[in-house]
Amino acid sequence: MKYIITCLLLFCIWSNDLFAQYILPQQLEKIRMEDQLYWDQGPNNLSPTGFGKSFHTEWNAFRIENATLDSIVWFDSTKPDNSQNFVNKFSYNYDDEKNHVKTTSYIWRENENLWDPQNEYFYEYDADKKIQTILRKIWDAELKVFEIKFKTEYFYKGDVLDRIKIFSKSFGDDWSKLFLFNIVYSDQLPVSQIQYVYDEKTDLWFGYRNWSYSYDSDMHLAFSVIQEFDYALSDWINVEEYQYEYDINGDPYEIYLNRWYDNLRIWLEEIKYELTFDEDHLQEDYLLPKGSIDSKYKLVQNDYLIFELETETFVQKQNGIYYYSDDLTSIAETNNTEIMAYPNPVGHFLTIDSNMEKGLLEILDMSGCRIFTSEFENGEPVNLEMIPPGMYVFLIKNKEQQVIFKIVKSQN
Repeated sequence: MKYIITCLLLFCIWSNDLFAQYILPQQLEKIRMEDQLYWDQGPNNLSPTGFGKSFHTEWNAFRIENATLDSIVWFDSTKPDNSQNFVNKFSYNYDDEKNHVKTTSYIWRENENLWDPQNEYFYEYDADKKIQTILRKIWDAELKVFEIKFKTEYFYKGDVLDRIKIFSKSFGDDWSKLFLFNIVYSDQLPVSQIQYVYDEKTDLWFGYRNWSYSYDSDMHLAFSVIQEFDYALSDWINVEEYQYEYDINGDPYEIYLNRWYDNLRIWLEEIKYELTFDEDHLQEDYLLPKGSIDSKYKLVQNDYLIFELETETFVQKQNGIYYYSDDLTSIAETNNTEIMAYPNPVGHFLTIDSNMEKGLLEILDMSGCRIFTSEFENGEPVNLEMIPPGMYVFLIKNKEQQVIFKIVKSQN
């Protein structure tokens, strides 16, 4: 069996802004390549995290026509239930050949009630659909334009990713060296990756970070350890550790970030990611952007939790909702449409603003079973306290029209 391990989008490793692009602390990344090895990124430190076995090796096989992951919207879970709790948004574009060609990241400006652009990423491929170049543009708020700032180039040995180089824009059309990444494999699995930083004065590359990987008996990534080189000690020092838990389908449903405390000589829990999958839909049926998680089933939600020492429990801070083109309505994109439902996700009360003044409200679970029916009146809060957490289809209708959309119910 071929093992597919994702190719790292390392162009975003040096910038917190690029955290927001692909690896918010909530997001998981992968580069898909037809019948090639893959390389996954970690959820927070942008490290590669090959998730082991792949369920599918053919990129374009058996896909639903025009079915794509269009956007991911992140919400602040700590805000009151009646607030507009957007945080970040990432939208994706594809060409006619089903290549992911562009990603745009936004940040929500609550005072201005709008999405403010931050970054654009453009992807270029070779004839075999292997990623060759990624250009990153940064939004200039004063000039109101995107400007090219960084470039990432990928180098292969045959079909296997070997090296990645990152350049920054200097003067005119010149590019300055920034980072170099070398990847080491064993039995077609990545076992380590070293990041070097370029020193212009000496024209030399110096070791900066090292990622090492270990796998379980099913060839799933079990641990990813990140170290930084200490030149005073001439040794690699532990920094972070990622631990991965898989469900019976082989999908990573929990990921823990542990931080190393050298004075205590122990790893302590810091962050937890909880992923939710829709088992009614296979992930292979969707065209995905570079960096999407390699899973059997469709990923619909990613929760970000922080460990609190006072209570010794994980507390949810943010959650990301995945919007696909075959969803009935993407609520996060309805700022200028005929309906807005908020907050989404919702705890107790959902407010629906629509041009439909009255009608019938029906709520269905993802299997199509009707679980709730009531009269609808525009602007009146809908009490969802008794509905368990999950994703639901909302149907509002009267004699003239009907509206269908999806809402995520969070913990009360």
